[in-house]
Amino acid sequence: MPSLPPHIAWPGLVVFILLIGIGGGMSILYYAQTDGGPQIVEDYYTQAADWNDTMRVQASTLRLGWQANVRLDDRFGSSE
Repeated sequence: MPSLPPHIAWPGLVVFILLIGIGGGMSILYYAQTDGGPQIVEDYYTQAADWNDTMRVQASTLRLGWQANVRLDDRFGSSE
């Protein structure tokens, strides 16, 4: 396999690294704009406070060791 002369290889490597950086930046800009950009969240403070309350209740139930087990019963769905 023939190798490139150094006066072409080193500048080519620098250009390649710069193109990777530019491509990464452009892809970040593209993906930031494809979902409609920044959105206003209505009633943000109330939603955040409700989320904090929910997480507080969940943490307290985990500390108490409570569990909820769900079991499907086929008593009412069987046609036999």
